[in-house]
Amino acid sequence: MAHTNAESVMIDTQAGTRHATRVDDGIAVEMGVPTFDPERVPLDSDRTEPLIEESVAGLTVTAVNTGVPQAVVFVDDIEAVDVEAVAPAVRHADVFPAGTNVTFAERTADHRDGIPRFRQRSYERGIEGETAACGTGSVAIAAAASR
Repeated sequence: MAHTNAESVMIDTQAGTRHATRVDDGIAVEMGVPTFDPERVPLDSDRTEPLIEESVAGLTVTAVNTGVPQAVVFVDDIEAVDVEAVAPAVRHADVFPAGTNVTFAERTADHRDGIPRFRQRSYERGIEGETAACGTGSVAIAAAASR
């Protein structure tokens, strides 16, 4: 927001318009409301129920849309996951007709105030590889973990 001298801006994205506001320690971005609705993820047209902790390409996946489709996979050891080897099969699985990002999450020790903490690694569609950060993936982890 240094380019505008504004305290907040509206950002038009493919997932809709998002509001970003300057806060004491950086920028807060409104990410929208996650959905597990099969039509909005989207999932294969034959599905009428959300995809929650089901096997997809050998991984246990929860599907959620956080502005883009996400397949969340909870793992015990995130460093042991060969993201580039296992994520493409989920990303291109038939159950995801528009494709999906694949986000791996490892629950770590709780924060001192009792809030669960997660480490994440994400494989993003369009990039077709692992990325250093994924905001929609972070939101997907929170949604899937609370589900």
